[in-house]
Amino acid sequence: MTFTYKPIDPDYQFTIKGTVINNGSRFRFKGISYGSMIPLQRSLNGVVETYTLLFTNLPVLQLNAAKIIDEPKSPGTFRLMSGQFKQDTGILRMGIEFRGMGTQKYAKKSLGVQMVKATARTKSLNVKLLDLNNDSDWILDAVYVDTTFFRNVVSQDIFRAIHPGAYSDKQGVAHGQAALKGHLIEVIKNGSYDGVYSLNEKPSRKMYELQKINVPVDAKGLPQWHKVDFTKPENGSVLYKSGVFKKVFFDAISVKTNFEQVYPKLKDAERWLPLMRLANFVAKADDQKFATDIAKWIDIDSVVDWWSLVLASHAEDNIRHNFMLAKSGSGKFYLLPWDHEGSFGVKWFAFKPDSNNLIKRLLKLPAFNAKLKARWEILRATELSQKKMVARFTAYINESNKGGARGRNVAHWPQHPTDAYMGTATYINRYLASWLPEADKFIQALPEK
Repeated sequence: MTFTYKPIDPDYQFTIKGTVINNGSRFRFKGISYGSMIPLQRSLNGVVETYTLLFTNLPVLQLNAAKIIDEPKSPGTFRLMSGQFKQDTGILRMGIEFRGMGTQKYAKKSLGVQMVKATARTKSLNVKLLDLNNDSDWILDAVYVDTTFFRNVVSQDIFRAIHPGAYSDKQGVAHGQAALKGHLIEVIKNGSYDGVYSLNEKPSRKMYELQKINVPVDAKGLPQWHKVDFTKPENGSVLYKSGVFKKVFFDAISVKTNFEQVYPKLKDAERWLPLMRLANFVAKADDQKFATDIAKWIDIDSVVDWWSLVLASHAEDNIRHNFMLAKSGSGKFYLLPWDHEGSFGVKWFAFKPDSNNLIKRLLKLPAFNAKLKARWEILRATELSQKKMVARFTAYINESNKGGARGRNVAHWPQHPTDAYMGTATYINRYLASWLPEADKFIQALPEK
């Protein structure tokens, strides 16, 4: 490798394994593997400081920010480096803040990052990170509660595998990405090691490829949201995130507290009406009207795939909470997954399908149940098989162990003993062996008459 540094004092001398190395010179390591730690010494006037070169297989992110709070975003710098993906972003400017609700009570907090232009902090900068999307908004998931580090990423991977695109247009062509992608990384924050995080894409209109609302602009090119004609079907795109632990779709009014409006941004235009209309139909339509017309409101195939994932992963936390509702232009709603940390044996709540009135009512319809059963049979033999799901966890966990990243994170952020045992593929396998037969019985018992 080539050793370079910014000289502070020309009399500093650097050595690796007793060999003096000059600025810009090359040093050949022998027998290096992921996880190797090699001492590097810096000396001046007889004072010797020893550092450690550590070889990790994971991308490394350098974050610098004078302070980080919940809101608003604080200014800072961002640099991501990865040998695997052959990327060094160089030093970029960012805004950074703590994110999430329940996770903020923990010592290790998730972070929201927005890349901004060097010349103007108010203007976002799209950057392609690793093999992820080209975007400006990113999530650094602390993966603190989930001791596998991968429950959310595995769930999102599964949904992308079983559901082509976020939605399909009237011609049946799939559009967008059905769920986020993420990678485990190691973070250096303000010069100190800060453990592993999952660098995740942030679901957005752009990721789902929802039709963009036509917003007039003024002479300065500034959007005039108050002039948007929302009566036009082509301006019907909306995106909502369920974020509260209450029952959903039992009335129309509660959607304003149960959901977060993602697109358009609430500050630009309040667009609760599409969601309120859906919730009102689910809550008030009589049985015959519901059975006849629900497919006009929401894409049933998306619900079937989403519910199959929730059921197979035993995601108690996602029945009435942590899911996305997307609608493109004049199309119908689509149900898509969000944060799945509370799944695969993380027991935070009781598994209560009836707490989501949409699911509760659909599971009483013979036609829906017949479709669900047929889809479940296919998925249980493929992406939702115990073997395939455990294999996903095994591959990710092995990758996090390869260079010692998991051990470094636990040393920096000790895990509670009651949570640590749930962080292995062995636990996932044992849990699924117990749960999946129950899930199969749940599906088999659904009425088809």
